[in-house]
Amino acid sequence: MSMNKNDEAKDKQLDELMELHERITELQKLEIERERTEDNLRKIDEKIHKLFHKAKEVITIIQDRQVKYVNPQVTELIGYTPDEVIGTSFAHYIHPDELPKLAKYYLRRIAGEDVPNIYKTVIMHKDGSEVSIEIKASVVQYQGRLADFAIVRKVDEPDETS
Repeated sequence: MSMNKNDEAKDKQLDELMELHERITELQKLEIERERTEDNLRKIDEKIHKLFHKAKEVITIIQDRQVKYVNPQVTELIGYTPDEVIGTSFAHYIHPDELPKLAKYYLRRIAGEDVPNIYKTVIMHKDGSEVSIEIKASVVQYQGRLADFAIVRKVDEPDETS
C-alpha cells in the first residue's frame, strides 16, 4: 500500500516535530545544567568571599598595577578601608625605598619570570608610619586575565636580604 502525497507530507511534518521536540528537550536539559553550574559557582564565590573576610591576613588581588580586591583586614594593617584601596595603584601603599624592588617583582611575576614569592618589605600606613610586612604572592587568573594574588601579614621588621 503506497502513501499518498498528503500522508507523506504529514509523516514528514511529524518527523520534523519529533526532531524539534528532541532539540527543545535537549536545550531544556542544557539550560537546567547551566543554571546548576551558575548556582554552584555562586556558592563557591560566596564561600571564597567568606573565607577571605575571615582570614587574619590581608588578601589582595592586583591586576594592571591596580588593586582589584582587598579584604577588610587592610584597614587594621594600613588604616585604609577596602573601598579606599580598590581601584588604586598598589604603588601608592609601598614605601618609596621599596617601590622599585616590588614593582620589578610584580612585573616579572606577571610576565612568568622566576621571582621570590615570599619576601619582606615596608608599606605605608594612612597616618604616614611605616609598616613591616611579609608578602606571599603568586600569579592567578582573575576575570580571565593574569593577576597577582597576595597574602600580606605584619612582621616585626623587614628583611634586609630580599
